[in-house]
Amino acid sequence: MVPVAAGTVNSNYFLDTERGRVFVRLYEQQEVDGVAYEWALLDHLSARGVPVPPRVTGPVPGALRVGGKPVAVFAAVQGEDLCQKQVTVERL
Repeated sequence: MVPVAAGTVNSNYFLDTERGRVFVRLYEQQEVDGVAYEWALLDHLSARGVPVPPRVTGPVPGALRVGGKPVAVFAAVQGEDLCQKQVTVERL
């Protein structure tokens, strides 16, 4: 597991598995309702054509936990890290 330095609240990691690399998010301060909201937001954005990393399907929000904290697993995608000011419509 490789920690991802970017992020403010959650702990994020890349994990290499037999099926390839995935992105793992450990929700440090959110519980089930916060996780469900984030997942619904990502689904909403994706359905409208905004490129977001797909979540690996599995248990309902909050069912998968590490150290008592909710976890989500996403497909790892190629790209570059951008700070908020670098995110523009042209880059989408």
